[in-house]
Amino acid sequence: MSPLASNSTSLEKVWVLRFTPLRQNPTYVKYYSLLGSCIVMVFIPVVILVSTYFMLKRAIPKGSTKKKTLRILAVITVMFAVCHMPKVSCQR
Repeated sequence: MSPLASNSTSLEKVWVLRFTPLRQNPTYVKYYSLLGSCIVMVFIPVVILVSTYFMLKRAIPKGSTKKKTLRILAVITVMFAVCHMPKVSCQR
């Protein structure tokens, strides 16, 4: 049976979504779905934000503007990680 099965009445159609056998495989769920999405949605962006932080740290001249800018970027990086971790950890 296809992943989309239809139950029809005389006036309306109701679609039911079903998981494929691949999605029901625990190995797939663990390694591809959870770890893959964690790498793509959290780790790669955090690495980009952290490396941007250090590049800006070297590029901006010393002064109060540098401290404020780096503090803002550090807060953005931490907030990004904190806000995206629940989305990835709750995904099943």
